[in-house]
Order: sequence, then C-alpha cells, then structure tokens
Amino acid sequence: MKKLMMLFLLLSFICFGEEKTNPQKSYEVIQMEEINFLKTQLIKSNNKIDDLSEKIEKLEYKEENNFT
Repeated sequence: MKKLMMLFLLLSFICFGEEKTNPQKSYEVIQMEEINFLKTQLIKSNNKIDDLSEKIEKLEYKEENNFT
C-alpha cells in the first residue's frame, strides 16, 4: 500500500507539481529595458530631425538659386 501511495504522489508531482512559471524580472532589469527603448526612440527621432534638416537646407539652396 505504501508503494502505491508513493507512486501516486510521485506521479502527481510529476504531472501537477512542476508548474512552468515565468520568472519575474527585477526592477533594475525593467528599468534598463525602458532606458534602452527610450534611447532607441531618441536616436530615431534625431535621425528624422537630421533628415528633415538636410531636406530643408536643400530646398533653401534651390530657392536661393532660383532667384538669381
């Protein structure tokens, strides 16, 4: 009887005992991910600003040359 109970406990532990849970990220890891995301967004914004600035300069140059 004891062997049967041990077998039952072992099987139930194998089937139900090990829950696959996602480990919680630490607060520091979440902060670093957020900082990296914001840095990436800032770089993208700066690149867009640079591109727009170049386009504006080209248009201004063309406009100046059209009047002469």
